[in-house]
Amino acid sequence: DQAVELVQKSVDKDAEIVVYCSNYMCTASGMVCKQLKALGYNKVCAYEAGIAEWYQQGLPTKGPAKSGYLNH
Repeated sequence: DQAVELVQKSVDKDAEIVVYCSNYMCTASGMVCKQLKALGYNKVCAYEAGIAEWYQQGLPTKGPAKSGYLNH
């Protein structure tokens, strides 16, 4: 998995990591979270509601996280 490989190459195992998808219907963040924990990343969690909920709550975003589809 590309996400896991990227983290392994660039993130310290003691770093706090939050993985997320676009919305609650996607399960990839939970799978990546489990994979990272199995690799020894202890401070990792999945934000299951995804960037859509984050955006709808009015929390700060940058880049493509401001796309119109997040309103639904």
